[in-house]
Amino acid sequence: MQFALLFLLQALVVSTAIAQKEAPVLTAEQVYQTIIDKPPYMVEMTRTVTWTQSPSIFEPEPTDPPKPSLDPAYESDEL
Repeated sequence: MQFALLFLLQALVVSTAIAQKEAPVLTAEQVYQTIIDKPPYMVEMTRTVTWTQSPSIFEPEPTDPPKPSLDPAYESDEL
């Protein structure tokens, strides 16, 4: 009886320790070419994005959608 209780207690401790591992952090690096107005005119740029996994208890609230800068219809504040 004591052996079974000890075994169950040990299994509980091990499962709790495994469940409390830290969430992974993911990093992506993007290298792309872009054009600038000074020589050599075409250069490589780098962008790094980092994601951290974490539990969330609520849905994120949406923000205002981005306004395209090339369309003059979005330049006015009358929307």
